[in-house]
Amino acid sequence: MDRSPPWRLRHAWLLSPLLLAACATPGPRAPADTTPETLALETAARHGDAEAAFQLAAHYRARGDWRAERWLGRAARHRPVDRWVARAELELAGIEMTGRLDADAPTRKSRPAAAKRWLHRAAAHGSGAAMLALADAYRHDGAPRLAARWQLRHAMADGNVFTLASARKQLGGLPGWDRPDTAESQAAVQDLADAVAREAARGDTEALVDLGLLRHLGAGVAQDQAAAMDCFRRAADKGNVFGMYFAGLLIVREWMPELPREAAAPWFARAYAQGFYPAADPAWREIRFEFPDFSS
Repeated sequence: MDRSPPWRLRHAWLLSPLLLAACATPGPRAPADTTPETLALETAARHGDAEAAFQLAAHYRARGDWRAERWLGRAARHRPVDRWVARAELELAGIEMTGRLDADAPTRKSRPAAAKRWLHRAAAHGSGAAMLALADAYRHDGAPRLAARWQLRHAMADGNVFTLASARKQLGGLPGWDRPDTAESQAAVQDLADAVAREAARGDTEALVDLGLLRHLGAGVAQDQAAAMDCFRRAADKGNVFGMYFAGLLIVREWMPELPREAAAPWFARAYAQGFYPAADPAWREIRFEFPDFSS
């Protein structure tokens, strides 16, 4: 029997430290705060400042006031997308999953499906935390194929050598990046790669991205950066924002040495136009990292 706590409890970290710091159980709805600082935040938020809306939401959350949710919603609707939009979406996912504004406030009914929708929105806007939360959520739901998808995407976006190595090991059911492969883990990775290849061959755009990541890693298929780029390009041509962003990452991380760094600019521009905020210029120009070869 699975005695692990529900996902919504194991992942209370989705609720920000500001949320968890609020201790008082709220009574009846309090009047709106009219202090100069709060009024200034509200004015900025009403004029389209996503950060102001997010900070105003944090202020009301600390009071256990559900007006916080409305301001998070306003932050999430801000365009162009920036990190505050993605953070607001992640916070809304936490509220929907737990049914709480803070650690002690009365709960409303948890809505896991709504929480996942917010997580998918945040992930599509570039939130690595949302990608990792989706991986864990699907793993808990007994959907290892989807868990692997989001684990790989988080690792690729994160760009940390140990994160990527750990993701590759987890495809085979191994818990740590430093665990040696076994016959069982290699068979699991091969089964996953075969399933992904079949889905991609049927024209599944998301599977094309997954196959590109497996080819980039050399997990279950031969490591081939040109083939990985081809997968990302094909997915991007069908409008997939991860295909666009990962194509750019292959270039700036020097996995495509025949291409100049500036060749990544159009890929990142396309991803940013779809709301993937880490692809903004000049943010992507700061990316400088080369992965070692994990295929051996």
